Amino acid sequence: MANKVLAGRYELFERIGEGGMSVVYKAKDKLLNRFVAIKILKPQFIGDHKFIDSFRRESQAAASMSHPNIVNIYDVGREGNIHYIVMELIEGRTLSDYIKAHGAMSYPKVIALSKQIAAALSFAHKNHIIHRDVKPHNVMITPNGTAKITDFGIAKLPNAETVTMTDKAIGTVYYISPEQAKGELVDNRTDIYSVGVILYEMITGQLPFRSDSAVSVAIMQLQKQAVAPRKINPSIPLGIEQITMRAMQKRTSDRYQVAAEMLLDIDELRRNPNKKFEYDFSATVYGSHQPKRTGSSFASGSPIAKKEPTYTKTTVITQEPDEYDYENEELARKSYTLPILVGIIFALVVVIIGIAWFFFTNTDEITVPEFEGKLIEEIRDDDEYKYFFDQGFIEENLVYTTEYEEGYIFYQSEEAGKKVQITNTTSFIIKLNIAYTSESMTVPTLDKSAKLQEARSILQKMGFKIKTEGVVDNSVPESTVIRMEPPSGTSVAYGSTVTIYYAIDDAGKIAVPSVVGLTLTKAKQELNSLGLKVAVEYEEAPASKQGLVLEQSIAADTTVVANNTQITLIIGTTSRKTTSVTITLPPLQDYDEIYESVYVYVGDTLYKTYNSVKLDGSTHTVEIGGSDNTTFAIYIGDQEICSGKVDFTLSTPAVSDKTVTQYKHEGMPTTAPQTTKPAETTTSSTCTIPSFTGKKYLDYYDALIAAGFDNIDIIDMPSDTVPEGQVISVSADKSTYSREEAMNALIKVYVSTGPEES
Repeated sequence: MANKVLAGRYELFERIGEGGMSVVYKAKDKLLNRFVAIKILKPQFIGDHKFIDSFRRESQAAASMSHPNIVNIYDVGREGNIHYIVMELIEGRTLSDYIKAHGAMSYPKVIALSKQIAAALSFAHKNHIIHRDVKPHNVMITPNGTAKITDFGIAKLPNAETVTMTDKAIGTVYYISPEQAKGELVDNRTDIYSVGVILYEMITGQLPFRSDSAVSVAIMQLQKQAVAPRKINPSIPLGIEQITMRAMQKRTSDRYQVAAEMLLDIDELRRNPNKKFEYDFSATVYGSHQPKRTGSSFASGSPIAKKEPTYTKTTVITQEPDEYDYENEELARKSYTLPILVGIIFALVVVIIGIAWFFFTNTDEITVPEFEGKLIEEIRDDDEYKYFFDQGFIEENLVYTTEYEEGYIFYQSEEAGKKVQITNTTSFIIKLNIAYTSESMTVPTLDKSAKLQEARSILQKMGFKIKTEGVVDNSVPESTVIRMEPPSGTSVAYGSTVTIYYAIDDAGKIAVPSVVGLTLTKAKQELNSLGLKVAVEYEEAPASKQGLVLEQSIAADTTVVANNTQITLIIGTTSRKTTSVTITLPPLQDYDEIYESVYVYVGDTLYKTYNSVKLDGSTHTVEIGGSDNTTFAIYIGDQEICSGKVDFTLSTPAVSDKTVTQYKHEGMPTTAPQTTKPAETTTSSTCTIPSFTGKKYLDYYDALIAAGFDNIDIIDMPSDTVPEGQVISVSADKSTYSREEAMNALIKVYVSTGPEES
C-alpha cells in the first residue's frame, strides 16, 4: 500500500508497525507538510459494520483530546474499503520495549514516567473517556523522555493478541482490573489499577501476576495479593511502594478515586523521596484486611475528591477459580488430566466469546426521564433518576431566576423520552438548569485543592463572574488556587465577581490551560485572563469544528512566563477563496456625519460585516468569500445596494452580472432584505436572536456574532430529522436583549451530528 495517497492528502511511505487489527504506516500530510502515522484496519474487519461504527466513534472521541502526554489523533476517515486513523508520529519506543531492555528502572525515571501517565489519564477522565487498556505496550517514550499514551478507544477493540496465550501476545490480561475480569461495570479507577500494575513492573522489573494461562492470570487479578515490591527490589523508597499498592487494591473504593489524587502523591514523592504516606498496607500484602489511611493529600471537601466516576461496561469472564490450585502453579501445570484440559479449553472459549460479545453487543438503551419541574434534592436518590447521576450523565448549573422556585429544574438539554444507546464510549451529558432565587450565595471552598481552570469552571457554573490574578507561591504546583476574594464560605450577592488568586513561580510562570474545542471568544477570554497574548490562524476543518480551536501552539500544562508569551490558536474554517468588490458609498450632504453597517451576503448567508462605515460619497472595498459558483449581495443597513454572481471554482474568482441599486435614506421607500438578513443594524440599542431554521452551524454562528452576541456555546447532539451540521435549536432566556445584556448572555446552539449511531 506504500505510495498510495488517501483523501488526496496523506501519502503513505513505509510500513512501521502491525497489530492484531491494523497496520501502521508512516505518511506525509501534504496539506500541512508534516509526517504522521496512519493506522489502517485490516481487511478482515471491514465487513463488520458494528465493528466499524465502534472504531469510528471511539476514535472520534479520542480525537477530541489534546494533551502533551496523549498521542494526538488528527483525523478519522474512509476511502473505499480503507478505514484509517491519522495520528501524531512518535519517534521513540514503547514502555514495554524499554522495560524489556532495562528491567527494573531507576527511581527518578519511574517518578518522571508515572507522573506523565497519571497526568494524561487525569485529563482523559475529566473528558469522560476511560482507556481500559492501559499497559506498557500503549505507552510511547520519546527520545527526550516524554511519555505519550496511545490507543484511546482503539486498543480495546477485538484483537487476537489480547486473547491468545502465545509468547508473542501483548497480554492485556496482565494489566486488567479485578472488575474487568469479573465483567462488572468499570470506571476511571479501572485505569488507575492498570497504572499500578505498570508501576509495579517498572520498579521490580516483573509483573505482579504471571502464568502461561490467560484465565489463570485473570483469576489471580481477582483473588491474589501481589508480593510487596520492596521484597523484590529493596532499594526503592517506601513511598513508591505505597502508591503502587494503593492503585492496585482489589476494591475500587480502596484505590485512588481519581487520577489527579494519584498525581498529587507522585508529585509529593518527587519533591521528597523520603515521604511516607499514612497508608497501612501490611494487612493487604500479608493478611486479609483492607488498607487504612489516617490522612489524605486531598482535603475531604475537595471537588476533585468528591467527583463521581464515569461508568462503562466491560467483558464478562465466567471462569470459576475453585477447580485449580493457584498457590502451586508448577504442580498445577504438571497435572494435565483430561478434565482439567477440557476445563481450560472451555474457559478460553468463554473468554473469547465474552470479549466478542462485549465489543459487538455491549449496548444499553436508556430513556431520558422528565427532569423539568422536579426538585433536584428529591430526585438524586430516586430510583428513576439515580442511575443518571451515578453514571456521571448529569451536569448541574445554578441559574438565578425569579420565575421558578429555588432548587427546581426548569431546563434540560436532552428531551424527555429520548432513546439513547449507551455503549463503552458514550460521552452523554444532560445539562440541567436549576433555579437559584436567593439574592446571595456562598463562595465554595477551592483553596489549595483545585487548578485554576477547574475553579473557573465550577464558579462559572454557579453563576459567579471571574477575575484571576497570579501570585508567587512555590509551595504548590503552578496554577493551583491559593485563595479567593471574597474568601471561601463568604455569602455574597448572586452574580458577584470572585477573584481567583493562583500560584506562579518566582519568574511569573503559569501552566497553560487547554483551550482546544472552545470557541475563539471563550479561548481568548481564558488565555487573556492569565496574561497570555493570543494570535490566530485559520485551517480548513469539518463543519462540526468550524469556529472552534483545533490546535494551540503551546501544549496544555506547559509552564510559561505569562506576560512574555504569545500562544497561537488554529481555528477551524471552510476552504474558501476570496475576491473583492468596490462599492460607492452614498453622499448624504444634508447631514454632518452618517454611519451605517455594510453587510456582505454569499447566497443567503452573512459572510462579513463592516461596522460604522461613514456615508460620505467615497468608495469602499468589501471582501467576498466562497468555494463554488454562487450569488452575492451587499447591503447598507437593510437596503441592498449591489448584487451579482461570483465563480470561486476558477483559479481567479470572477464577478459577473453585477447590478447597483440606489441607496435611499430614511423617509423614502426602502427594499427590505430577505428574512434571513438582519432586520436591524448593529447600531440598534437591542440585539435579537436570529432565526436558526435551516441554518448551518458556521452561518448561524456568524449571524449571532453580527447580531451582537459573542458568548456562544456550541453543543453537538444527534438528530434523526435535522441534517448534519445544521442547527437543531437555540437556548436563550429571551428573544431580544439590550446590547449590554447581549454581551453577557450565554447562547447555547445545538448542532446536529446526524442520526444517532445504532
